[in-house]
Amino acid sequence: MEPDEPRRERRLHQREIVLKEATIVAGPDNPAIGCSVHNQHERGAELRVPA
Repeated sequence: MEPDEPRRERRLHQREIVLKEATIVAGPDNPAIGCSVHNQHERGAELRVPA
């Protein structure tokens, strides 16, 4: 891609911009992890976990 060319959309699924608080639970013996949900679509979402 040349620097002057506009970027082409290559996503297969439309994304919905969201910002939700969530909790990751990996099992009864593991602690729950707080996270936020971004860019949700029909195949998944981006989860952000604090460092």
